[in-house]
Amino acid sequence: MPMGRKRAFASKRSRLEVTLLGVVCGLAIGMVIAAIACVIVLFSAMGDALWVPDSEINRPAMPAQTIAPTPTPLPTATPEPTEVPITAAEVLFGVQSASQQQTHNVQPFPTMESVAGEASAQQNRSISASIALGIGTQRRAEDEDFDRTVFVGDESALILGNYVQRQRQTHSNTLGSAKFFVQEGLTVDGLLEPVSEASIHPVFQGTKMTLEDAIARMGASCVVLMLGRDDIPAIGAQTAAAELMVLVGRIRAVNPQINIAVAGLTPRMANNLTEPDNETLMQFNTALADRCARESIAMIDIGSPLRDSEGALPESRCLDPEGTGTRLNNAGNAIVLEYIYTHWPWS
Repeated sequence: MPMGRKRAFASKRSRLEVTLLGVVCGLAIGMVIAAIACVIVLFSAMGDALWVPDSEINRPAMPAQTIAPTPTPLPTATPEPTEVPITAAEVLFGVQSASQQQTHNVQPFPTMESVAGEASAQQNRSISASIALGIGTQRRAEDEDFDRTVFVGDESALILGNYVQRQRQTHSNTLGSAKFFVQEGLTVDGLLEPVSEASIHPVFQGTKMTLEDAIARMGASCVVLMLGRDDIPAIGAQTAAAELMVLVGRIRAVNPQINIAVAGLTPRMANNLTEPDNETLMQFNTALADRCARESIAMIDIGSPLRDSEGALPESRCLDPEGTGTRLNNAGNAIVLEYIYTHWPWS
């Protein structure tokens, strides 16, 4: 090849190499620029995401909250029965204080077999005078022996009913399912009065009625009358005992199959001047025992285990020695309750 042509070819080749090198360098630079741009965009985005306003930066940190574990409650001991001065009646079975002058709502006993048959009624009528005077039965009664029994009485029965309620907190079957229709100032004379808006009579299913009718509708199989103390000042011991037997007769006439018992009156403290005094109370109990023996009605002389050698109530068994001197405390009521268990005529 001629020398001139070789030089021209070499010159073209050099220019081509330079061009290719420029292209390659340009591509490389472009890639570097693109990479730098991507890095800048990435860091800018991260900066936006991590940016926190000054208000947030300067806000004081919230204190850490801790949740204390819930303490396990400690078991509570069952409180011992305490003496409760009688100021107003607790609602046991239509119990009201005398000042309330409200009617008494009574409820039927749970449905069970029919009330005791004629054989039981005959047994009630043949109870001997020894039982009527409070001589013990063959065995101590069981709780279930008192099922479907109703105690009717004045303040002494109210206090006993309150004591039974407290005992049922630890021994739920005390006196079985027995109920109480009791009120301060309840009298035999009042229960013998005709039913009226102002009279003190039981209310059964919305209707006020006589005690004997209420007992019949309740389905009671036994009734214990603890009455007479509040009648004595007005009509005397003998008349009060006689009227109590009139009430017994009315109950028996409407409920020929029911078992009936009357309770003797409890004594008062010797140095108390509240009427009736212990001599008058004993006159009532003696008259009542005599009538019960003649009528074959059971008498539970709940006052006999309470009397001291002088026939009075010891202060250790009295709830209000500075008051009436007749209300029983827990010790006195415990004695009465045990006496009822050991002298229950139908155990």
